[in-house]
Amino acid sequence: MSTPLNDALVDSQATRSSDRPGAPDTLLRGYWLAFLRVAWVVLSVLACIIFIASLPGYFTDQLKSYLVGYAVFLLTLGIFVASVWFFVALLIFWRKSNDWLALLVSFMLVLQGANTTINPLNNSSDGLSSVACSVTR
Repeated sequence: MSTPLNDALVDSQATRSSDRPGAPDTLLRGYWLAFLRVAWVVLSVLACIIFIASLPGYFTDQLKSYLVGYAVFLLTLGIFVASVWFFVALLIFWRKSNDWLALLVSFMLVLQGANTTINPLNNSSDGLSSVACSVTR
């Protein structure tokens, strides 16, 4: 449906940002495409492993401050929030993995999801937590 307001705001031919002259090209090709896809997968799996390894420490830290029921709720909430971050990152990677900017944003979302339970590890002193903290800094 065409209205005068729509015609004034939208050009008759829709153009993508890559169709405009002088627009930056963010698409990857060849060697860089394969390299960055593999690097994204490896680093994302590492971030997910660190996230899973941080869950017991996170739960123990919550038990020091709260009752068991509330600590379980916070753990469940942390896992849910991280799952949403991971899902959105995976969706972006699946749909736009040939775009370096999309890869960067999706990797940032993976790290944000992994960071939901890693913060309490800063206070513990076991070996795994020091490795996890040094990797996420």
